[in-house]
Amino acid sequence: MNIIKQTGKEYFKALRIIHLVLVAGVVFFLLVLLLLDYLQSGGFGLEDLGEIFFYLAFIFSLGAIFLGNVFFGKKIAAIKMKMDLKQKLEDYRKALIVRLALLEAPAFFCCVAFMLTGQWIFVGVALFNLAILVALHPSKERAELEMDLSFQERQRLKDPKEVVCEVGK
Repeated sequence: MNIIKQTGKEYFKALRIIHLVLVAGVVFFLLVLLLLDYLQSGGFGLEDLGEIFFYLAFIFSLGAIFLGNVFFGKKIAAIKMKMDLKQKLEDYRKALIVRLALLEAPAFFCCVAFMLTGQWIFVGVALFNLAILVALHPSKERAELEMDLSFQERQRLKDPKEVVCEVGK
């Protein structure tokens, strides 16, 4: 297994790419479904499931937001107790990916519900989830604040030659 050593700049570039891929997946899937709806006009005829899907989408979306925040908050609290910057960054990446995936899942669910029922409310709920996902765009400044990094750790992240994280490939 190859180990990739990352500087602070490379670490946050990788986080932004992961975030972009998660957002782009939902956007492209939604665009394809909108195109299919335009060409086909109106779902797969499962309109009767619309009300059930609406409640499921609502519960799934709010539950994912709540669980994502609780999970992320607990992980951040544990990260703050660690002393090693490399370990903090590895754990931060894992926590962030789980949080983002928890927000991506209800957006996909809403897209599928739209595909099955043809009801546009699901596009709105998917866009709501997508907006939250976009708002959680990773940045060095946000990570420094969330992890409550010391001045020395922040300086290490800025150093273009300092290896701050290692990733197995």
